[in-house]
Amino acid sequence: MSTFILIIIAIGMLGIPISCLFTLLSFLFKKWKNLLKYSLMSLGLALICTTMGLISYSVLGTGKSAPKEADIADFNTAMSTMQSPDNLVNISDDKFLESVKTAIQGRLGSGETIQSVTLENRDLRILVDLSQKASSPVTAKELALSRTSSITDPILDLYEYDALWDTITVDFGDLGYIRNSQKDIQENEYGLRYFPYENFKLINSLKEESAEDIAFLENPNEIIENNGWTENSNKDSIDVMLKMIESVLAQNYGENNYTINCDYDYKIISLNVWHDGIAAELTLIKLQGGDATDESWIYLKNSVIYAANSICNLMETCGHGDFTLSFNLLNDINQENVLLSTFNSTIIYDVMEEQ
Repeated sequence: MSTFILIIIAIGMLGIPISCLFTLLSFLFKKWKNLLKYSLMSLGLALICTTMGLISYSVLGTGKSAPKEADIADFNTAMSTMQSPDNLVNISDDKFLESVKTAIQGRLGSGETIQSVTLENRDLRILVDLSQKASSPVTAKELALSRTSSITDPILDLYEYDALWDTITVDFGDLGYIRNSQKDIQENEYGLRYFPYENFKLINSLKEESAEDIAFLENPNEIIENNGWTENSNKDSIDVMLKMIESVLAQNYGENNYTINCDYDYKIISLNVWHDGIAAELTLIKLQGGDATDESWIYLKNSVIYAANSICNLMETCGHGDFTLSFNLLNDINQENVLLSTFNSTIIYDVMEEQ
């Protein structure tokens, strides 16, 4: 089609010089009648052919040309070698479940076990058995709330698997379950993700309603009043809260890597924690010229701040938000040396910022 258009335009353009030639001859030989007639015909032919050619080109010649066979072959080759989205990121349900099992190891206390971890209909379900838990003044409901936070926090660090689940259900069997949705996720000021503790609701598996508080006692037939502790006083409720905080510290830092003290009069809770090998790690950072901006130290600081913030939320939930939290990270070799100190969840001392 484009060749035909070019021929028409060429004929039209050729008619212009022919017309000019006839006009010149008409003047030279003064044969006005014949020569002028032919020149006008040539000029008209030129104008008609040129106009038709230009119109045809504008109508038929626009747009992209049809792809060549070589281009089609190259496109097919590229498509055949392109990877699907599933191949670009190596994720699968099995790999997700294995990562979850690894992440929640050691998140429970003595006498508590994780029975199974499954994924069905985009609901990640963790079955937890608390039936072998030893006697404790903490109610079963309070323990379930605490364990839900301990279990879900590390799972939320697995960002790469967010596309596989919509809800996380921590199932405590006959006691009930606590379910959180992905849309409930919040971030603290350090970018760490968590489910808000105040949104936790223990639902009875059979009745689909809030489960009653049940305390772990040596005598299951004993009548329980006041949420599991007898003739509750303010000091008793504080002691229950301290037991819960102690359980959190034991899970995160180890049975022998923390101390906890409470000043009931001044309403101050003092926590001291340490990691095995932290002194050697900080010494290595300094020898390498590192300071408070070192990535390893920043990560450690964020974990301490996150723990302090979680404990502050727990104090608020227990009705003792008027208490002040002093949270200190100590040197594991010499525990008289403080490496990091927070007032509630605000850093007030950082050894790495010292000159």
